[in-house]
Amino acid sequence: MAAGKEFNTEAWRQSKFGEIMPLMIRTKSLVWIAENEWRLMWHNDETSLNIQRLALLDDTIVGLYLGCRVSDSAKQNMTSQLKRSFPNAFIYDGKKSAGEFAVKFDLLK
Repeated sequence: MAAGKEFNTEAWRQSKFGEIMPLMIRTKSLVWIAENEWRLMWHNDETSLNIQRLALLDDTIVGLYLGCRVSDSAKQNMTSQLKRSFPNAFIYDGKKSAGEFAVKFDLLK
């Protein structure tokens, strides 16, 4: 974005890209069907909270994969929340693979 220009959220939402992007980030390609993964996305303009609690069954979350660019503070926060709410869930820490365009996941718990 150019210096001094403000991002126009409403114009973005009304653009073709703003129309298509929400669908793209909520949809997985059939290439990834074997992952058996759910995407949970939540947005609420009526709250300033960074984290919102949702009621889930105890066995709903079986694993958490942390990306290689997750900050240490976010990682600590997510893992402590997961351990408290879903003690049987596995936690994997992502690291960039040396010399490859890939991410390697190490089991933390």
